[in-house]
Amino acid sequence: MRKPDLVAPAHTAYGPALIDPILSAVRVGTGAVDGCPGAPVCNDYANTFGGTSHATPTVAGAVALILSARPNLNWVQVREILRQSCARIDAAQANAIGQWQDLDGDGVIDYSRWYGAGRLDVDAAVALPLDALLPLADVYLRENLADIGNVPSGGAWWESPDIWVRQDASTPIPALVWTDPAPHENGRRGQDNAVFCRARNRGTAAAPVVYVRAMITHWAGLEFVYPADFQPSNNVGAPVPNPLVPGTYRIGEARIDNLAPGANQIVKFTWPQALIPPETVIVSGATVRWHPCLLVEASPHDGPDPLGGLSVPVQGNNNIAQRNITIVNAGDADADLFVGMIAGTRDAVGVATLIIDATLLHGATSIRLHVADERAMKQLTLGVPRAVQEQFVPVQTGEKPMHCAVIVEERTRLRVECGPCDTVIEAAPGSRIFTGGCGLAGPIATGLVKHQDLDAVEIKGLRGQIEIPLRLSGRQFVPLLVAVTGPGIGDLRITQRRGDGEFSAGYGIRRIST
Repeated sequence: MRKPDLVAPAHTAYGPALIDPILSAVRVGTGAVDGCPGAPVCNDYANTFGGTSHATPTVAGAVALILSARPNLNWVQVREILRQSCARIDAAQANAIGQWQDLDGDGVIDYSRWYGAGRLDVDAAVALPLDALLPLADVYLRENLADIGNVPSGGAWWESPDIWVRQDASTPIPALVWTDPAPHENGRRGQDNAVFCRARNRGTAAAPVVYVRAMITHWAGLEFVYPADFQPSNNVGAPVPNPLVPGTYRIGEARIDNLAPGANQIVKFTWPQALIPPETVIVSGATVRWHPCLLVEASPHDGPDPLGGLSVPVQGNNNIAQRNITIVNAGDADADLFVGMIAGTRDAVGVATLIIDATLLHGATSIRLHVADERAMKQLTLGVPRAVQEQFVPVQTGEKPMHCAVIVEERTRLRVECGPCDTVIEAAPGSRIFTGGCGLAGPIATGLVKHQDLDAVEIKGLRGQIEIPLRLSGRQFVPLLVAVTGPGIGDLRITQRRGDGEFSAGYGIRRIST
């Protein structure tokens, strides 16, 4: 195959120290070098160094210059800039193999099997990203229907409307309006299911290539870390463990071409039965209903630079999203089984407290907690009653109970007096203190009960949130089992405060009354 041509464009404003090495490229096969008419006489490396070994470092240098002009470009955008700026040399070539083609039908030649996209023109390539008006794509996945792709996003993040499941694997891709909620169903065991993912381009240029990857995470952690938890635990094509063990598994990947500005597209994956986590796993001798999660990534990453240091990684990167899911069996009615998840952090600061938030959970009889670690379970048993006493501040105005929240900025001791209610609180920085209410709100009760033959701390009457001491060292992970009893409906959120005071993303458990 004929080698591509490389010649030196005009000198640019970047200065000779950086640009001159890039400008040393020559037309491959000519034996001509600037200022050197007799090929072997000058003994220049360009006389005997050519082909892809020559082109690769030359193009790499051009890419470095492009990124120095516009660092936020992704690899697809850089590739398109190189293609757009190349000189279409030998345009009249008539050879059936080497002649130029118009691949996109816009009337402009853009590809030759001999010359690729053409001859590299560094000046033209760098000039494009220097233009602040250069249109760029920005593909994103939403955390909720109100999410417009800005970072950090706000609101709930554990039920992305751009990820959903249908039990019938033959369900066709629907014609769904962008503002419509996802027609999600619980996954069903014993069969293949379908997973749908939706991506939108909010940028000002078409996205030439978008890869959408869907994964099932059989690992219910209180903090999903990118990219670690978004990478398959087994190699693509490797046998799937049977039974499925905790980890991340790739359901599928789809390619979207030329996603226009303002457009969105839905892709579909078959979720094979072999990648559906088992109904239960054994944790600390207890049968646990493991709560899996679907993770989706749209790449290459574009748009706003991801924000690091957030407790919820998906809120700081508009190219990733998650949906917590439930998988059911036909006739499944055991709603009070423990749901299993993992408390702990990879960070060296460890975990300081566990936070149980029942603000959006209504009508449940109780919440029951078990930690599959003897030391941590003792902390939980002692800590829950104290947390209830110290953090639930009863406040009443007039005849109706009023539920309020106080956020403590610095560690302090507070005494709250309101009629017959008198509570002393010792709160850590950043603590959010919800009221349990007086009178009509009812008391908060705690106790130690048996649940699935395990000791469990029970909390009754919880209407807000409590923060419970749970000291875990860095990279220490313990199974946390949570059960909601009774006919409750809504969401229970569980999260943790790390040793540095930062919150982890946490986990949302959706309860549907039966």
